This record gives sequence, C-alpha cells and structure tokens, in this order.
Amino acid sequence: MLVVAAFVLPRAADPEEIPLPHPDGRALEQTKKEDLARIAEAHGTLSPHLLNVGTAFRTFLHLETERVTTAQAEVARRSLDTAVRNAAAVEGAKGLLTLRAVQLAHFLDAVDAFQASGKVNDELLDLGGNFVKRMRDVGWIRDHEVLLPPDAQRAAYKIMWNQTMALDQAPEFALTLDENRALYAFYISHPIAESRHTDSFSARRKEAKDARQCHDIALAESAARESWRLDKIRRVGALDPEYPLQLALGVGQFRAHNYPASVEALRTYQRAHEEGPYASLVQSYMRAAIREAELGD
Repeated sequence: MLVVAAFVLPRAADPEEIPLPHPDGRALEQTKKEDLARIAEAHGTLSPHLLNVGTAFRTFLHLETERVTTAQAEVARRSLDTAVRNAAAVEGAKGLLTLRAVQLAHFLDAVDAFQASGKVNDELLDLGGNFVKRMRDVGWIRDHEVLLPPDAQRAAYKIMWNQTMALDQAPEFALTLDENRALYAFYISHPIAESRHTDSFSARRKEAKDARQCHDIALAESAARESWRLDKIRRVGALDPEYPLQLALGVGQFRAHNYPASVEALRTYQRAHEEGPYASLVQSYMRAAIREAELGD
C-alpha cells in the first residue's frame, strides 16, 4: 500500500511547521475586560472571606519557595481548603472569580517588575511561588525576559490558580476556548522535556564520555520534547473543534520519527479535507512520511 502510494503522490516535503491554534484577539480582549470589570466592581475592597482566601493562597504558594516540613505543608493546605469552602458558601463563584481577577492583575504586575529589574520580589513569590524557577528550568525565561506572551501568561496563571484552589473541575472557572488557544499555541511552539526527565538528561550529559553518548542523550531529550508536544496537540485538539488535529499529529509524529503513525494521521486528515488550504501540502508531507516509513522497514 505504501509503495503504490509513493508513485501517486506529489514530490515529498519533510513536515516542519506544526499548525498552531489561532485565538480570536477580540474574544481575548473581551475576557480581559470582564476580569477588569470584576476588579472595578469590588471598588478596591474584598470581603473578609475573600481576604482570608487570598492570604491562605499567598501563604501556601510562598511555601513552595522555602524548605518546610510535610506537616507545615499540610496545615497550609487545610487552611486554604477551609478558606475556599467558607468563601464559596458566602460569596459563591462570583466572589472567587473576583479574587482570581485581582490576584491575576497583581501577578502580572509582579512579572513585569521582574522583567524590568531581573529581581524576584515578594509579591511574585506570594502569587506565583516558584514561577521564575520553573520557567528558567524549562527554558521559558531568557535572561529575565519571560517568553510566554501576556495572553498565555494570563491563561497559565488561571490554570495554576484554579488547581491550587481545587476549583479546576468547577465549570465557572474554566478558561475560554480562546484562552486555551493562546496557551496551547505557546506550548506547541515551545516544547519542553518534562521536569521528571530534565534532571536525568543533565546528569547524563555530565557523565557522557564521548561524542556518541552526547548524541544519544540529545536524541533522547528531543524525543521527550516531541512526546510532550504531541500530548499538547492532542489536548488542544480535544478542546478546539477548529484545530486541524490530524494534520498536527501527522507533523508531530514525523518529528518524533514515528513515521507509520505520521502516515496514518496525514491520511486521516486528507480523507476529511480533500480540498482546502492544506490539501497539496498534506500530500507532500505524506510522501515524505511514506518514504521514511519504507526506509525503516
């Protein structure tokens, strides 16, 4: 089947660029306006219940940056959970969304201050925990420039906030489709090797004795990045009905050197899109994937 197809398809072109999700800028602006409206409606004052949540949240995140005992971490976790439950009972989702908007605004200001000075202030530690360290570890900070664009920063912070507050399953706190698009566009264009692999790659590079070993480590690290990227492609494909999932998987699998899977994904995409902006490109990609799959047989 692969051999026959190889004579029918146009000239091969190795897949390079993975299609990215396209957020609607107007929709993102509307979401920002809604967050700003929540802050304005609070008139600079939060209820005691929301202030308790905010304080517990800051305490819990700041502990990320310190050496603490398991008991201390558990006390902070229970305090936060109790504060969230009490606030939710009185203020409901609306109040907690206001708190999220306020803390998001303060966090973004703290990130801007870090980018201007290169110094991590207490506000950034309180509202982001080890944000700067995590971003440095994965290469998403260059010097003191945070590579995540502002819209991706906003989306990433909301996800972290929701998870920390244990509200990530509550539909009222879910990100909009375009917030997810903005974040996943960054993820797909800036893949990383997961933190559980990063230390092992660093250690292996230090112990490498020759160029061959260094080459093998580089290949393994690249494979880890492509695996991470494929996971993000699948996730955004599940969220975004307009995202060309099978095309992205076809390119991603090619980059991961899984050529039969690349052929299958590209063929699936082609069957559903015989005409369209990617039609001729997909055929060229498929020929390249078929070529590589046959070489591996």
